[in-house]
Amino acid sequence: MVASANELIELILSVEGPAAPLPPGRFETAQGPDSLDMIHTGELSDLVPFLVFLRYEDTAGSISERQVTLHGLYTGPSGHPTLVGYCHVRQAQRQFRMDRIRESIDCVTGETYESPAALIDALDRDETDAAVKRCRHGLTVLSYLARCDGRYCVQERDVVLSYVRQITDDAVIEEHRLNWLLDRICPDVDIAVHSAKMLAQGKGETNMRTLLGFAGRLIDADGIRAPEELSFAQRLHGIQDRYL
Repeated sequence: MVASANELIELILSVEGPAAPLPPGRFETAQGPDSLDMIHTGELSDLVPFLVFLRYEDTAGSISERQVTLHGLYTGPSGHPTLVGYCHVRQAQRQFRMDRIRESIDCVTGETYESPAALIDALDRDETDAAVKRCRHGLTVLSYLARCDGRYCVQERDVVLSYVRQITDDAVIEEHRLNWLLDRICPDVDIAVHSAKMLAQGKGETNMRTLLGFAGRLIDADGIRAPEELSFAQRLHGIQDRYL
């Protein structure tokens, strides 16, 4: 049976974003509503989105464990350094005071960071990290596009790597470190759209035409044009048209 055009549109619009990997042996637990001090309503930040598993105690003393795609660090209203990111449990933006983080875990290896400060240090080690930050907007968009159908194949990774190399052609990039970072860049759709808008407004490392060229290559890389990929690509074209 051939689906109608309306049915195809409904399918494309109903697909979910990429599933983030849990650290070995860990589970997400967040009972009851989050405390008000965890709600983040400010602007999305411009850091490379980085996946981590947090054990967090809120101001009411409730302990939760959750995957978070971090994308910002700022000084909160209380004067404490505060991490901002997309909570995969609540499917919404949340903020986490660093002094209330009881444990931070690498989602890929399951290793525990010594402290929240060590987690931040892990994102800023060498020239490869600096190069990734330089191309963070396009990298965020392409990483979301690569993951949004639940698959992230070698051919798609090669397209993302080629984008990084093209934008940072004068940088000394260590391949192992770059792949370590790419394994942990797992953006949500909000931060991916935010990055696309930054590029469309001329506030990023390249233009939308260049990004869309890489997006097309990525969609075709594995020989499967998934509806999730096509839906997000259509959204990217809409963002480009809006800011022309």
